[in-house]
Amino acid sequence: MTEQTTTRPDSSRRRRRRRKPKSPKKKSISAAQVLEQTSQIDQQEPVEAQLSALEIAELKEHFQFLAKHRKILKLKTNSQEDLLLSGAREPERRGVCLHLLKKVDRQSVNSALTRLQDPKLKTNFLGGLVRFYPDIQTVLAYLESLKDSVSKDEAAAALSVGLGRLDFTQVSPAQMRRVLDLCVSVFNRSVLPQVMLGLLGSDSFRKALDGSLDQLPSELKSIFEPLRVVYPVVWKGHRRGINIELLEQGLTLILEMPDANVRKYPERIRERLVEACLLLPKTEGRIERGVNILLETFAKSSRVYSGLAMKRAAALLRNEQEAKAKKVLSQLTTNQVDFQMPRRWLEAMEKPRVGRTALVELEPDKLEGLSAGVWLRGFSFEYQESVWVEVADEASAGAFDAATELHQKLMMPQLLPLVDAGVSAQKRGYRVLPALGKPAAKNLKRGKLRGVEMLRLVREGIALIAGVLGQGVTLQRLMLQDCHVDAQGRLWLARLSQAVDGAKPEAAWSASLDWLGMCLKMSRDKAMAQRIRAAAEQSRDVGQLLVRLSVL
Repeated sequence: MTEQTTTRPDSSRRRRRRRKPKSPKKKSISAAQVLEQTSQIDQQEPVEAQLSALEIAELKEHFQFLAKHRKILKLKTNSQEDLLLSGAREPERRGVCLHLLKKVDRQSVNSALTRLQDPKLKTNFLGGLVRFYPDIQTVLAYLESLKDSVSKDEAAAALSVGLGRLDFTQVSPAQMRRVLDLCVSVFNRSVLPQVMLGLLGSDSFRKALDGSLDQLPSELKSIFEPLRVVYPVVWKGHRRGINIELLEQGLTLILEMPDANVRKYPERIRERLVEACLLLPKTEGRIERGVNILLETFAKSSRVYSGLAMKRAAALLRNEQEAKAKKVLSQLTTNQVDFQMPRRWLEAMEKPRVGRTALVELEPDKLEGLSAGVWLRGFSFEYQESVWVEVADEASAGAFDAATELHQKLMMPQLLPLVDAGVSAQKRGYRVLPALGKPAAKNLKRGKLRGVEMLRLVREGIALIAGVLGQGVTLQRLMLQDCHVDAQGRLWLARLSQAVDGAKPEAAWSASLDWLGMCLKMSRDKAMAQRIRAAAEQSRDVGQLLVRLSVL
């Protein structure tokens, strides 16, 4: 008899529980994405207007948020609103839904924030709130919460987006301070100037910053005020009323950014950055390094490069940094062989000098043999301009110094101002004048002037004698050797070799007649010469003669 095997009935087996399918995890979004989200709810539609599918979906999310935080917000709701928060009722009536959202106000939000101590909970709360309650206070609070709850990079990305969402026409000075404090604490110092200069492109941001600068603490003001000064100079090309000290501070902040960031600016901005640096009294340290880096970003064959390099050399010459200026000029002659100006400047640096002026027509060691009264061409390293130079000899040293003193005393039209005056290394006095014209004795020839030209020469010479007399100095004699003539034929007084201190009308009248006689010898118009003589015979002093000559 075979033994039968028995099996357990199905009922005795352990039943396996069916697991509920897991709901898909909601994909987390970054802080920047929270601020990038825009509401689909149309606040302008009538309250009875039907809700769209997108609006319904968004309202459900907001109601889930309110249900989760109703206690901390101390939200008071009716039974109909409770059904919306629990999800038991679909959002259908626009007016009811909007009314529920508007129960969240500034007072309830501020009260809730005082009870939220955990940084991440606070950030999550504000991240949900900012989607339907995006006022300035909420956006700022959300951005401030990120400092303690997310990485610095994520906070910086969110702040970049958040700054774009703020309406700076509505920002108060206190809120502006919070914005700037956020920028300093979140953005790396190497990119902060770039971010701020971008914001300064907004009219509303500039006005908000201007309105808050006086109320900023010194640590914030020392950053944002200099950048505010730099912006119109570099980004707009303005030059008037610049605070040089703040400009230098702002340029230093910009040039402390990574070199790669500075090189990425458009060519016009890089050009203006260099020009702004060259406005400073001296370019040293970080500024000098920045100028050199920026110059390297331009094509060496371009006019922009040559123009900036010459301005750089000029600034170095003004600051008596000739070795550096030579290096810039030499490099420019190599890069642009047809450009003659840098070569002329280099040649001038090898010539004899008086003060900070090179005597470009002289060879080295030729200064000793010069006689007084000779006009020499020069080049001013201070102003990088052509000039005229006169050097005294030993015999005329006293008279030369007296004439220089009188020249410095006078300020009047058509008297060439002194660019420089002093005593050279060879113990010889010198005067330097702008090259507005050429020595008159070389340009005005006897018997060559037309009547109108001669009349003009007479008038202007006598006007010079009268003008000097009016300032308490007497020209006992005016000679062509003491004057220059410009390209328009105007007469300029360049030397007061025959001047004495004190007003002596008789001597001035005598000098006027002498000048008139000299001019008449240069004329080929006998009729005009006769009219001028008649005017002189009818006059008793310089003033009367000027009046009569003016009507000829």
